[in-house]
Amino acid sequence: MLARSFLAAALLSAASSAAGAAGDDVQPRRLPDSPPVSSQAGSALKVIYRFSGVRDDGYQGTAGRKLATALHCSNPSGKAVTMRVRLLGYYGNVYSDQTYAVQPAWTLSILTQAITSLSGVQLNTGSIAEGQGVVMASSNALVCSAMFMDAINNPPNFATGLHMERYNPKF
Repeated sequence: MLARSFLAAALLSAASSAAGAAGDDVQPRRLPDSPPVSSQAGSALKVIYRFSGVRDDGYQGTAGRKLATALHCSNPSGKAVTMRVRLLGYYGNVYSDQTYAVQPAWTLSILTQAITSLSGVQLNTGSIAEGQGVVMASSNALVCSAMFMDAINNPPNFATGLHMERYNPKF
């Protein structure tokens, strides 16, 4: 969103300079929204969150596991929401691409591996370094947060919230 704002401001500034010389009145152009992505169920999903910092040490189910990422998404609306979560590595390689139905008033937790202090859907992605996540949904109703955390201790020795960029496309 910030990149769009910066790009729009730069385009408007360049256009205004050119128009000022020509004496024309320039109106800003609206940049297009993210294109819809089709879900496995066939309905159009749009990106509502992006985040970076996805990590997993790859030691699934062993005592050596220490690092994992957890994503939590809640649906405060009165309708079920289709949600698709993609986890990518630093080269853009896909580690997971799953679609879920989040029922009204539910919170769905998605974990890159088993985390002793949490329960949720375990993806068992294997090792991810410097990854990113994308959350797509059939509605803007979802509220999500993500964290990178200690996978083995309860309570965890560390848990760090990941910054999530929120998008509000029109549905």
